[in-house]
Amino acid sequence: MNKRILYSPEGQERAVRLVLGEHKHPSRWVARQSVTAKIGCTPETLRTWINKSGPWKGVEDVEYATLNWVDWFNRRRILEPIGDG
Repeated sequence: MNKRILYSPEGQERAVRLVLGEHKHPSRWVARQSVTAKIGCTPETLRTWINKSGPWKGVEDVEYATLNWVDWFNRRRILEPIGDG
């Protein structure tokens, strides 16, 4: 019998941040598979949490996303082709 597990909103937000914030995986799909294995939910459940989360909640989230992109553009993007990123 399948037991339904209820996740708190904070737990859902953390899982979404793990998928969207981790850049060590080659794709979002791989990141989602990794997080679902860690927290014990299905990939479809996590996908719906990501879709419901929206791109950003406020100005701080936009600034953080912008800083992450600038860091990627200035540092990691340049080194990815040689395997140091």
